[in-house]
Amino acid sequence: MHARAAAVLALLAATAGLASAQDEAGNTFANAEILPFGDTSVMAELLTDIYGPDLYLGVVDEFGNVFEEDDDGSPFGDGYAPALYNVPVNPGGEIAFDVTGLEDPPFSGTHFEYGQFEVFVNLYDDQFNFIDSVHFDGFIEEELVLNFFDSNPLWDGALYDIEVNNAFPNDVDFFRFSGLTPGESFTAETLEVEGGFIDTVLGWFDENGDLIASADEGGEFNYSKLSGVVPANGEVVLAVSGFGDLDIFDGSHPFMGPYELSITTGVAGPIGDYDGDLDIDADDYTAWSNAYGGTGAEQAEDGNGDGVVNAADYTIWRDALGTLSASTVPEPTSAGLAALAVFAFGTRILGREACLRVVPA
Repeated sequence: MHARAAAVLALLAATAGLASAQDEAGNTFANAEILPFGDTSVMAELLTDIYGPDLYLGVVDEFGNVFEEDDDGSPFGDGYAPALYNVPVNPGGEIAFDVTGLEDPPFSGTHFEYGQFEVFVNLYDDQFNFIDSVHFDGFIEEELVLNFFDSNPLWDGALYDIEVNNAFPNDVDFFRFSGLTPGESFTAETLEVEGGFIDTVLGWFDENGDLIASADEGGEFNYSKLSGVVPANGEVVLAVSGFGDLDIFDGSHPFMGPYELSITTGVAGPIGDYDGDLDIDADDYTAWSNAYGGTGAEQAEDGNGDGVVNAADYTIWRDALGTLSASTVPEPTSAGLAALAVFAFGTRILGREACLRVVPA
């Protein structure tokens, strides 16, 4: 039996009766595992329900001949799914293609692949205007070649793309680290543990569940590493998935095995220390001014950790300045002047009120 097919059957036997990866706690942002306050590492395991089949795709012309083929070109799946683009629709508005397993370019069924997949077809005209879409579900078995066909007179003369997805949601682990120092830099990474080696991807999410940053590699071997700044709430939400699931983090990958997720933090300067010299002075204003308008997860000048260097971060620096007299506080340059108009107006009003004297009756 083919080694890949044997691995699939062995995995099915080994996991029979066990909880599915889809049933595991912590596999979505909403039910992220909340780690004990102050914990900086966790041991976990990626589960998987089944390996995706290694597929091969061929487009069929009106005479039944395969005239274009692909092996691993799809953006979906685990890297072993095919795709073809700009395929001309057959006369009469017909689309036709075959799906078989690896090592079967003649489309004769000489393969040992086994598993579920889906096919996305998008049709468009010669000006690349979208016309229609079709979705197919399939299940490949050993020595089987699947034929797909559909037609619509409105498709005549059109082009179409075929993209195959051979990996379905398996496992992704979300963790919420708390008790961290806001504004402090952090580095998170996945690490190899005894008894397993997997190709991970790592994601960092904001408080709304939106992806801030992701990393495929950066750590040792095929493990992942990313860095950022702890948000104002002192929490960092991280997700670990397998290779092929870098941007969506829905568990679409075939990997399984144990790993360690670790987060380390750096030394934090005073709030408003934007140049990193551990004090608050005019140089921090210069750093803020130069970075004004910047967005991203790793900005030292983002005092409140909201991902944007803006007027609120100027206010944090100004309030933290403390030891300097008001006359030495730099006024924002033109880059930040408009954004700070409200703050400046409020300061002038407060200053005028401070000069009013109450005359006794």
